[in-house]
This record gives sequence, C-alpha cells and structure tokens, in this order.
Amino acid sequence: MNMDATWLKRAERVVCRVNKVFPNPEFDNWALCEELVLSALAICQQVDQFAVETIDSAVLMNKTAHYLREKANYSESEQLLEKSADIWRSQLGGSSPELSNCLNNLAGLYQEVGEYSKALGLYEDSLKISKEVLGSYHLDTAKCINNIAELYRTQGMYLKAEELYRESLEIIETITGGHDLYLAFSLNNLGILLYQKGDFSSAKKIIKRALSIRRKLLSKDNVLIAKSLDALGAVYESKGFYTRARILYSHSLIIYKKSLGGKHPSFANTLNSLAALEYSQGHYNEAQSLYEASYVCYKSSMGEDNFHIAVSLTGLGLAYAAQGKYSDAERSHLQSVDVFERKLGAEHPYVATALNNVAELYRVQGRYEEALSLHERSLAIREKALGVEHPHVAVTFNNMAMIYEDQENYPEADRFYRRSLAIKEKVLGIDHPSTRSGHQNYEYFLARVHDG
Repeated sequence: MNMDATWLKRAERVVCRVNKVFPNPEFDNWALCEELVLSALAICQQVDQFAVETIDSAVLMNKTAHYLREKANYSESEQLLEKSADIWRSQLGGSSPELSNCLNNLAGLYQEVGEYSKALGLYEDSLKISKEVLGSYHLDTAKCINNIAELYRTQGMYLKAEELYRESLEIIETITGGHDLYLAFSLNNLGILLYQKGDFSSAKKIIKRALSIRRKLLSKDNVLIAKSLDALGAVYESKGFYTRARILYSHSLIIYKKSLGGKHPSFANTLNSLAALEYSQGHYNEAQSLYEASYVCYKSSMGEDNFHIAVSLTGLGLAYAAQGKYSDAERSHLQSVDVFERKLGAEHPYVATALNNVAELYRVQGRYEEALSLHERSLAIREKALGVEHPHVAVTFNNMAMIYEDQENYPEADRFYRRSLAIKEKVLGIDHPSTRSGHQNYEYFLARVHDG
C-alpha cells in the first residue's frame, strides 16, 4: 500500500514523536516501556505496512525489540530487529555502524534462545562491517569479537573463546591504556571462562582486576560492581571458601536492591547463586527458601510465563529432592521442562538440562527405564545443539553410567564412564575439578565391581 506525500510526512512525524517518548529499555524505564509498548508496536506495524523507512523508524524498532527481548517475547523482538536491519540498509547502506549494532542485537537474541549457528553468522557479519567501517583497532570491533567469544563460551568451546577474549582485550587495552569500563567487562568475561575451565587462580586474579577498575570508575553501588562480586563469589565457592563466597553474594544483593530494587532479574540471579551455595553445603531448607524468593522475584519483574522462572523451579526441584520431597521435586522439574520448551523451544540446551534433572530424580527413586529414556532425549539435544564433545554431554554419559551401575549392568556402566572421562580430559583437561571428580567416580565404580 502506498501513501501520498502528505500522509507519509505525517506518518514520519508520528514515528519521530513516539521514538522520542519511548525510552531506552533499561530496567529503571521498564514501567514506562510497559505503558508505551502497545503504542510503539502499533506504530511499528504502520512503519512496516506503509514503508515509513526513516532513521527514527529503525531506532524505535530497535528499542522496542530490546524491551520485548528483556521480557522474553522473542518472536516479536526478532521480527522488529530484522525490519530495523532492513531499514538501516535502505537508509545508510550495507556497511554502517548502526547496521552492525542491529545485527549484533539480533545475534544476541538467537544466542539467548539457543540458535547458535544463526547467532554466529550474524555476529560474524557484524564484525565484518565493524572492521570495514571502523577498523580492526576500534572499541566496537573489540566488542564484536568479545560477543563471539561469549557465544563460544556458552557452547563450551573454551579454547576458541579464550583466544578471542584475549584478542578483544589486546585491542581494548591498546586503545584505552588499561583503564576503561569495557576493559573491565571483557576481563570479567574472561575470568568467568577461566573459572569454568577450572583455572581458579587465574580467574580470581582477572576478576579482581575487573573489580578494581570498576571500583575506581564507578560509584560503590553500581550494578557492574555487583556483577564482578558475583563472579568472584563463584570462584571462591568452587575453591571451598564458602564464607567468603556468601559475603560476596550478600554484598552483591545489597547493591542490586539499592540500585535496581528487590524485583530485578539480576537480584534473582544472585539469589539463585546464594541458594546453590547453601545447597552445596547441605543446607537444603535455606536453599529452598532462596529459590522460592528468586521465583517470586522473576515473576514480579518479568511476568509469570518467563523462562527465567524455570531456573528457580529447577533449583527448587533439587532442594525438594535432597529433602526427600520427591513428589514436589517431580512437579517442579516437570514445570521447568514445560516452561523451557514453550519459551525456548524443545531443542534448547536448557531443556536438556531440565530433562537431565528429572532423569536423576527418577534414578534415585529406582525408576531406571524412565530415567534412561529422558537421558537419551537430553543427550540427543545436547549433541545437536552443543556438539558431541561438550562437557554437558560428558555429564549425561556419567549419569547414564550410574543408572547402568545401579542395574548391575557393569559393561555398559564401564563404557559410559569411559566416554564421559574421554570428553572431560579432552575438553577440560586432566586437572579440571570435573575431570578429577569423574576419575574418582570411575575408580569407586571399579572398586565396587571388584569387591562385588
């Protein structure tokens, strides 16, 4: 449908006014975004219908898409980002920083919903544009490289991720001289990677450096400081320094509550970290209370039908099971599976993890055939989404081995223990805590078989 010039000008003015009113979708602006989002969506539909392709149109679509993504409305967010990218191409050509940023945002959406191949392609397109327009030694280029590293880290491709993190850091340090907030962001990401690799000493050193930079450049109650405290708390927890970890998580919660309020998703994330700490120490009732609090927090901030709620449900399932509340545990785990499937798709890695948790609950109850069936489904998802040599695949093999051991099917148990260890040794290294734990489990298995 075409409009005459007069109507087109009027439409452009309306888009401009709505774009000025619709805020950037930080959490503090969510209430206003919620008031305006239906109007913004209506305008975006008119933009598409009547081809009102202006800079304001592209910016409004990008902001609206960002808010919808925060609320886990991925389908509409995807459509808006794709249309925004088309407008940037028509207005500024195929190589502009604005298009690069839009493609980067779309890649982040695909990464969040587990469509990693799509995400990688868009991240690479964004990086290519950034290099062409801004050059290899530019902060935006470094950010693109860092985002690809994050994607690789999410998929368990730790060597590739570390290489790109360090490339990004080299660019940022060269440009900024070593004192920049984005440098702190990249250092924090690298520290999390090293923590996941089991290099706790290096992780602690790098995260502390990120924290030091943030404390020098930011107020003491800035949420980025809380992010570093969370990461450092995870390192201390893994090293067995539970009191230090609890202090850091608690400090982080104070910052989030003061800066963002007690209903922000970041507050809920740290509640989950603290709950997991209590769970690891056998404080199951305390863990249950914290997971319940995080559930309420996610529900208040993001709505009842949001995939983050499933993370809390998973934790609740584990806490219930540890207390012998198997019916409550099964209900929570199955709810978690349902939410992940509906919000992220049936082949997302989070679905595989949720299925794994149900399977482990069934194993403890002696429901071996049901457990094996769920593990096989989880394995298929993980191998397809993450690759056949991902650490999560190793976890599935280990859990299947335990079922076969419980059934006294020792040849199959031995085979799956070995398959699990082979992946851990290759991907994580022989000194990683998970690898050492795997060897310990296998040695115990061999001893039990021998004694039997």
